[in-house]
Amino acid sequence: MSHPYYPPTLSLPAYTPPIYTPTILISIFSILSVLVLSLAWQLMTIVNPSLTTRAKATASWFLYCGLLHIHFEGYFVKYRNSLASRSDLVGELWKEYALSDSRYLLRGKGEGEFVLGIEVLTVVSEFWEKESWGGLTRDLDFSGSAVSAHVPCYRPG
Repeated sequence: MSHPYYPPTLSLPAYTPPIYTPTILISIFSILSVLVLSLAWQLMTIVNPSLTTRAKATASWFLYCGLLHIHFEGYFVKYRNSLASRSDLVGELWKEYALSDSRYLLRGKGEGEFVLGIEVLTVVSEFWEKESWGGLTRDLDFSGSAVSAHVPCYRPG
């Protein structure tokens, strides 16, 4: 079965086409994000009514980032070998994300091992709550992308 990823010769034998359009994916993700942030805001207001708006906004942002890293990237770590065939919401989001970087679908081979390592570091860093680790993984991801630019995993242009 053909797929929309680059390079076109990339072997994805279990690939299943997306069920949701990108607009639907973004809409569902946005609604869930607003729901999580609203619940966090309300909970903080109930637990500590003296918190300032800035403190609640900061805490909400850190909570959101932590949940996003742990859930979204943790999903990748757990299901990386079957990502191309997944059709649940998070699997569909990863397939959409992989349109810009097909290394996420390489199932731990070659460049896929690098991506796996970075995602594992990101998830672990969220558990340790050290922002320097998060910054380190972002720096490694960008530098690794630059170093491995000879690998045809990116759509040209």
